[in-house]
Amino acid sequence: MFNFNKTLKVIGEKANFTNPIQITREKLGKAQNIKKINTDKQDRFCDKMSSHMMRRTAITTLLILGMPEHLVRKISGHSHTSSSFNRYVHYAQAYIDREIDKIHRVLEEY
Repeated sequence: MFNFNKTLKVIGEKANFTNPIQITREKLGKAQNIKKINTDKQDRFCDKMSSHMMRRTAITTLLILGMPEHLVRKISGHSHTSSSFNRYVHYAQAYIDREIDKIHRVLEEY
């Protein structure tokens, strides 16, 4: 797996995924910035690419595109009782806002 992740980083750099990024971790459902001790080196997106990132992106994308959750769980290898599945799902706020707007439009018709 190490060589796979290392290769992903190289591909990301060649694809110019070099934008600086802020590293965050979620605690109690809220994103918190991670303070770095060595601030002279900036994190780039390509340096953080990994198989785990790809897995999380695939799971989230399949759900956003409407694939039923039980099928996404089967593809990703999570059982129906797995509590770790939800850690892989990360919805962008813009997507959530669009979906809420759809519901509001339906409700306005009544």
